[in-house]
Amino acid sequence: MLSLSKCICCFLLKCVCAPLTQSHHRLGTQLTKKRSNKKEFQDLVEELSIDLVNKEVEKEAEKAKRTALDEHAILHRVTAMWLGLGMKETFAEWKTWVQRRVSQVDRDNI
Repeated sequence: MLSLSKCICCFLLKCVCAPLTQSHHRLGTQLTKKRSNKKEFQDLVEELSIDLVNKEVEKEAEKAKRTALDEHAILHRVTAMWLGLGMKETFAEWKTWVQRRVSQVDRDNI
């Protein structure tokens, strides 16, 4: 025979239960634990997803930083080459000028 007394968990589950017994209380606490475990699990999933996004952002930032440093190093080498090339061209032009000047002075002295 079913009793008309209802406990809170049975009221939430919308069922009529037998008089409160040890097994019924254990069942109720298990349901409560499952609900709290589900909330804890949801919190854990949210926290892990946020951590994953942060790690991905840090990884991409580090990758972009390395790329920028590599590009900077390449541009630095290119600039150094251009500066060196300018110096070589200047020296070649100066050498040509000196040779012409020397030959002109030699011609004038003869």
